[in-house]
Amino acid sequence: MFGKLKNRLSMISGRISSLLCVQHTKMGL
Repeated sequence: MFGKLKNRLSMISGRISSLLCVQHTKMGL
């Protein structure tokens, strides 16, 4: 149970970080 939760959290955080990176690059350009 905990392992699955951790995996899900890591995936969500990764997606958010990637989205933020994309937004920053777009704003920079």
